[in-house]
Amino acid sequence: PAALLGAALDDPGRPLALRAAILSLEPDVLRPSRSRVVLLADRPGPLELDALDALARLDGSLSPERVRGLLAREDASARALAVTRAGAALDLAALSALARRDPDPSVRAAAVAALARRDETEALAAAGAGLFDSDGSVRASAAQGLGSRGAESVALLEELALQHTAPEAGGPIAALSLTGPAGHESLARLAASHPDPKARALAGLALGRPLPEDH
Repeated sequence: PAALLGAALDDPGRPLALRAAILSLEPDVLRPSRSRVVLLADRPGPLELDALDALARLDGSLSPERVRGLLAREDASARALAVTRAGAALDLAALSALARRDPDPSVRAAAVAALARRDETEALAAAGAGLFDSDGSVRASAAQGLGSRGAESVALLEELALQHTAPEAGGPIAALSLTGPAGHESLARLAASHPDPKARALAGLALGRPLPEDH
C-alpha cells in the first residue's frame, strides 16, 4: 500500500482530488512517502500547500525558512498555513502582530487560534483581542480557542466582558459559555451584576435563560 500511495502522489495523471486526499492521510500512513511529499512541497503548483501541510504534520511543524517564505506571499491561504503550522518558528510578538494587522481574516483567525494554544498570559490576552475583531470568523476563532482553555481563561474573559457593553460584550460571553463550570459561574455573575442591562441579558441567554421581555 505504501508503494501504491507514493506512486499515486508521483503520477500527474491521477486526479488532483485523489492526490490531495492522499496528502491528508494520517502521518503514520503517509510517512513512508515523505520524500515524495517533500518533492511536492518544493514544487509550485496546485498541491504545494497540501504537501506543505502534510509535511508539517509529519515533522511536527514547518521549518522557520518555509514559514518565512509562506508569510511573504500575497496568497492568504499560504500565510494562514504558515501561522497554523509554524510551531516555535513564530514567537508571541509575531503572532500578535499577525492577529492584529494581517489584512485577511483567515490569517488573523489562524493567528488568534495559535495564540490561544500558547501558555503565556500575554498570549491569552492577545487572543482575547480577537473577540473584538471586525470579522465574525476571527471572533469565532478567538471564542473557540479561549473557550477550549477552560477555567484558565475565565478571569480574562470576565474582565473583558465587564469592560464592554453589548453587543461587544457578546464575544467574551460566548467564549465563557465554552469554558465549562467555571465559565458558567462567571456568566451567572455577569447576568446578575454587569452594569449594562443588555450584557446581563446576553449572559443570561448564554446560560439558557429567556431574554427579558424588554429585549
